[in-house]
Amino acid sequence: MSNSSSLYLLITYIKSIMMALLAYYLCIPLSRLAYKEKIHNIPVDNIFLPGRPVLVLFVIVVSLYAIELSFPNLDLMSLINNFILIMNLLFFLEGVSLIIFIVKNWKHIKKEVNMLIIFVIIVFMGILPGIGILGMLDNMLNYRQRWYSNSKDRGDNYGK
Repeated sequence: MSNSSSLYLLITYIKSIMMALLAYYLCIPLSRLAYKEKIHNIPVDNIFLPGRPVLVLFVIVVSLYAIELSFPNLDLMSLINNFILIMNLLFFLEGVSLIIFIVKNWKHIKKEVNMLIIFVIIVFMGILPGIGILGMLDNMLNYRQRWYSNSKDRGDNYGK
């Protein structure tokens, strides 16, 4: 039973990523045809979750676990698992954004990036969770701003 549930989660995860990419690349051009106001694309290398989603994730999961322990009849485990899955997808997108940012701006930021740490995180955590962890760390530590604040030549318009 656990193998089929893992397979179902993997299929849901891949389907969510495919739908997000489809929405990003298809819906914005279609909306330009339908509406007079122009919707600007957000470059993939500038995806950054606003606020403090890592803290929010931690507080909400701990709160839901406390409620689950207090009221076991509510059966909140599926809600907790779905919330963690959604947040993991968002952190994965931010991790992919960070990797694309590094590749696009390598000439300007190579002195600031510690590639060994990024490589170790991705290899030892696994590819998908490792990229999600990178996104989580990018959100907490704001790598892009740190790298560019120390760089004299900027490759694109980040922060403008």
